[in-house]
Amino acid sequence: MGVFRLETFTDSCVYLKRLFAMKFGTLQLIEFDSKVYLVIALLFSFITVLSIGKRFENFFYLPPSNNKKHNGWLLTISIVLFLISTSAITSVGFNPFIYFRF
Repeated sequence: MGVFRLETFTDSCVYLKRLFAMKFGTLQLIEFDSKVYLVIALLFSFITVLSIGKRFENFFYLPPSNNKKHNGWLLTISIVLFLISTSAITSVGFNPFIYFRF
C-alpha cells in the first residue's frame, strides 16, 4: 500500500506511524523466499572454491577460440535462460509488458 492509495489524512498518518514504529517482537526480518535467494546467491558467489566451480569458470570465461560446439552450447544455454526468464516475468501478477497489449 503506497501513500497515494490512502484516501484520508488519518489513514496516511497511521501508515507513517507504522512505517517508523520500532516494534521488532513479531517482525520476521527475512522471508522464506529471501532466504532461498540468499542461499542461491551465496552458492554462485563461492562456487569457484570447489573444483566443479573451476570447471564452470573455465567453460564460461576461458573458452577455446573458434570452437563451434562450445559456441553452440553457450547459445543454447542463453536461449533457454531467456525463455525461462521471459516466462517467469509474464506469469507473475505484475507484468511489465502490459503496455504492449494495446
